[in-house]
Amino acid sequence: MKNLLILFALVLSSCSPEEFFENMITADNGTSLIATIDGDRIESVSSTAIGSQGANYSMLIGGILKRSFSDSFFIFVDMGSSNTELSYQSEGECQSGPCHFFQFIKDEDDDNEVYLTSGDAEGTEMIINFEILDYREGGRVKGTFSGVMINEDTGELLDLTNGSFDSILTLE
Repeated sequence: MKNLLILFALVLSSCSPEEFFENMITADNGTSLIATIDGDRIESVSSTAIGSQGANYSMLIGGILKRSFSDSFFIFVDMGSSNTELSYQSEGECQSGPCHFFQFIKDEDDDNEVYLTSGDAEGTEMIINFEILDYREGGRVKGTFSGVMINEDTGELLDLTNGSFDSILTLE
């Protein structure tokens, strides 16, 4: 799991924080990231999709859930050598195959709680389905997602249902 966080950090570090947040588009401009987590609806106030170019494709779809930038939700999809597949789900240990994950950071009372899902975390699962995948600069990505996330510090599981995203793709 630490490898996932390192990979996530590398993706984010490929551009400066200013560039990352500059690419975010407010939900009022037609982009969105919405889900129900343990019965509570979350909705982004800004969202973005960042895709990699090269021999292996990956995409990071993210949303800031509070304007204070304290709560956030991210989806990472390891697309492999093709950027045309429309469905992804967790596939066991990340070391032996594609690695897809959700990351939900909840900051209540300045107590950062991180929930993750990947194929190698016991009790977690994830499914991502693209309805639109226009993998080019300025292309649209739209789809649905669901799963079960875990707080690795406490073992608490959270159900993730009714997830949807609709964003404009920026290629890095």
